[in-house]
Amino acid sequence: MSNQLVVDLTGSVNASSLANASNLAESNLQHRHHVNYHQPSGTNVVAQDAIVYLAYKATQVLQAWVTPMTAPAAGTTTTVDLQSYVVGTGWVSCLTSTTVIGSTATPAAPIALSLSGTPQLIPSAGTGNASLLRINVTVSGGGAQVQGLAVEVILSENGQ
Repeated sequence: MSNQLVVDLTGSVNASSLANASNLAESNLQHRHHVNYHQPSGTNVVAQDAIVYLAYKATQVLQAWVTPMTAPAAGTTTTVDLQSYVVGTGWVSCLTSTTVIGSTATPAAPIALSLSGTPQLIPSAGTGNASLLRINVTVSGGGAQVQGLAVEVILSENGQ
C-alpha cells in the first residue's frame, strides 16, 4: 500500500488530514509573501520606480495598501501605482486607478489600493524569466511633500 494523501478539493488540508511526522513537498504548497516598500519617515517622498518582487511561479496579488506618514500640503500630491511587467507589452497597472495621496490624507493610516480584479504575475513559460512587480511613486506640486511612505503587498505564489 502506498502512502498517498487524498484530499477533497472542495475542502482544505488540515492537521487531521496528515499522518504524524509527514511532510508535504514544497511544490504542493501555496506560498504567501508580504512585500514591503518604504521611503524613510522625516524626509520628503521622492519619485521612484522600485522592483519589489520577482515571481518565478504563477502569482496573484491579493491585497495592497499604502501608508503615508504625513499628509502633503494643499496642492501637493503623491501618487502610488502597483505594476506588473508583461512580456511583449511592458509595465501594466494592477490597479483600477492609481492612488493619489492629498492634503486630506490621515497620517499613518493605511489606504487600500484598488486592485483590478485579481492581478496575476505570470513568468515567461520555458524561459526561466521571472515576472516582475514594481511600485511606482510620483510627486507633484510645490508644497511640503508626504514625509515617509510605506507600501505593503500580499502575494500568493503557486508551488508548482
